[in-house]
Amino acid sequence: MEALLVQGEIAEILPTLTKYPPLKTKDWAGLSPGDRLYVRREGQVPIRGTVDDLVPDGSIFWIWIDGGGGRIAVHKDDDLQVWLVEEPAGSRIKRRFNGAAATN
Repeated sequence: MEALLVQGEIAEILPTLTKYPPLKTKDWAGLSPGDRLYVRREGQVPIRGTVDDLVPDGSIFWIWIDGGGGRIAVHKDDDLQVWLVEEPAGSRIKRRFNGAAATN
């Protein structure tokens, strides 16, 4: 049963993960608290959460994992990928997000 839930969750997020490329670490500085993200560590299932805080240069940010999964720090040197869950309302990430959609 648990495997079916994971497959369902992956099916739900797959359109986002295939439509848009992962954010580059230089784009993380454009994140804002409240932004919704998927984070996938190498070899693991993507997790979804909400940006809580970040350092000014964007090299580290913290997210609250959905479903009571706690809060984690994400560092630019971590072996992971980050995607926006939804198109952001503004910022330079929005411009990159829209540009990626137009070329795919």
